[in-house]
Amino acid sequence: MPAAKPRVPWSAWVPGALWFVCGALTASLVFRVVDRHRAASGSPPGVATTAPPAAAPPAPAPPAPDRAAELEAALATLNPTARAEALRRLGQELAADPARGMTMAGQIVNFDDRTEFLRAFVHAWAARDPQGALAFAQDQPPGQLRAESVAAACGGWATANPQGAAAWARDNTTGPTRTRSLSRIAESWASAAPQEAASWAASLPAGVLSEAALRQCLSVWANLDPTAAADWISTQPEGRQRDVALLQLAADWASQEPKACADWVARRAQTHDDAESLAESLAALWSSYDAPAASAWVSTLPEGEVRQAAALMAATTWVTSDPAAATAWVDSLEDLPLKNQLTLDLASTWASIDPVAALDYARSRSEHALQHETLREVFGSWARVDGPALDQWLAGQPADETSDLARIELATTRFANDPAAALATAAAIASEETRTARMASLFAFWAEKNGPAAREWLRDAEVTPALRPRLERLAVRPESIDEE
Repeated sequence: MPAAKPRVPWSAWVPGALWFVCGALTASLVFRVVDRHRAASGSPPGVATTAPPAAAPPAPAPPAPDRAAELEAALATLNPTARAEALRRLGQELAADPARGMTMAGQIVNFDDRTEFLRAFVHAWAARDPQGALAFAQDQPPGQLRAESVAAACGGWATANPQGAAAWARDNTTGPTRTRSLSRIAESWASAAPQEAASWAASLPAGVLSEAALRQCLSVWANLDPTAAADWISTQPEGRQRDVALLQLAADWASQEPKACADWVARRAQTHDDAESLAESLAALWSSYDAPAASAWVSTLPEGEVRQAAALMAATTWVTSDPAAATAWVDSLEDLPLKNQLTLDLASTWASIDPVAALDYARSRSEHALQHETLREVFGSWARVDGPALDQWLAGQPADETSDLARIELATTRFANDPAAALATAAAIASEETRTARMASLFAFWAEKNGPAAREWLRDAEVTPALRPRLERLAVRPESIDEE
């Protein structure tokens, strides 16, 4: 029989049991605390997680803008465009505080600056409170400032209720104020519903009001969807209103997408007789910033009135910015009648800017008849723009056919305001035959319009013995000039 194992006295187990119980209780408490944190954060119990960081304190509120300082800075801006933009931005922001905006408007002394501020301020205010904005606008001094303010209020109102704004403007404004107001309404209305706005503008009584509103609608619509605008115009009846709409669309479309506009004009030319004016408008605008592309488009047009109209505008616009390139293009044309006509028109335009350079160009024409006509265009334009400068140039020129041509054009231009001065200019023509004919023609026309003044001049005038009897006869019977 095996020997019995010795029994361990209970007192030997007590320390270990106490340590076990304490450890279990501690672990239970720890897990309960952890599980409460997990439950709060959405983590499942029993999975370790990182405690979330403490929430950041709220950011301090930004300081209120110093509107007085902003106004001072805007008015101190030297660049006119930047100053106007700053004033408009400030006015728009102050619409949320009309009382402050009205106070600051009164602090702007310069008329143009105040107008820029008020346009934006009243427009934005009217979008929130049209009646309050209109009351303020109507309190402005009579004249342009009041008209601009009322129009701005109508435009702001129209962003939310164009029909209501239009009805108010129709019943409560007159003259230029009504025209401006309807135009601003049209602008706001077309920004949201261009076809609806254009139809409203077309429904206005024909005249200045309708045309102004329609132009504004088409200008906005061209920026949004020019093809849709063109389709709508095609549904309108023939007449001035449709012509106004077409030209406005062409101008705005060409400024954004000239090639697309050119394609539209070319297609329209095949089926409509209004393409000539559209081609002129497109060519003029396109040539102002990309003349080579515009002239290349003109060259693709079929011969006819549309091509001639477009070429004329392209050449005369181009010569104002790059005469050498414009004249080179005209000289390269193979269509001789068109080339000769453009030579004359280009020279006339060029002479209004740089007559001496235009004169050199005219003299370089190899064909005598074309040279003669080109010189006439140059001298005619020079005389209209700066007659005294042409006089000064003539003082240093020999007596020849060119100087006689200049004096003919100078005398013709002067006759409308000073017949006596015109006859004195004609008397300096070197060719006796040309001189006699021009003086007789001018005097006969003067005698027909104002016989006593013409006869008084003749009594004291120094004219050749051969010419005096002829002029005396014309003084009595000016119509006899046609019999000579």
